This record gives sequence, C-alpha cells and structure tokens, in this order.
Amino acid sequence: LFLEMTVEASRNPQIAEALQATDAVIRNDFTAWMKRTCASNGIHLSDEEVQWRAFSLKCFIEGLAIRAVRDPALDMSVLHNSLKAMLQLLLPLPDKAGD
Repeated sequence: LFLEMTVEASRNPQIAEALQATDAVIRNDFTAWMKRTCASNGIHLSDEEVQWRAFSLKCFIEGLAIRAVRDPALDMSVLHNSLKAMLQLLLPLPDKAGD
C-alpha cells in the first residue's frame, strides 16, 4: 500500500498533498522523539543535526518497507542488526548492554 500510495501521489495532486501532510506529521514526531531521547540522556543536538538525523531514519524505515516487499524471506536477525546499527549511528546514546 505504501508503494501504491507513493506512485498515485505522482499522478494525483490530492494524494500528493495528503502524503506531504502525513510526512510533515511523521517528520515532526521523529524530530520531537529524537530531541526528547537525546535530552533525557544528556546529549544536545542542534536543530540541524536533529533534522538530518530524523530524515535519515525516516528514509531508512521507508527503505525497510520496500525491502520487506522485495524480500519477504528476510532474515529477522539481519533486520534487527541493521536497525540497531543505524540507530547507533543516528542516535548518539550511551551503549547499553542487552539491547
């Protein structure tokens, strides 16, 4: 459905507008979550840093949705390790054992 909505948005301005509005909500949510998470761990990121990190995370998650369609037999340990590595790059938190 995600892919079909994206394709339809390229042809239909109303769908494009709706997806842009949804994107804005998701971007704001990611940004707020990232700021809260960092602040609660004593880490300060500039607004610019938060913006590009949240954007990168959103792109990664959208890519995972596409990957799930193309590779339904995806090894969940590969997915877990990839997500963990990406989060460690984008969310500079102290390493915690057992996560």
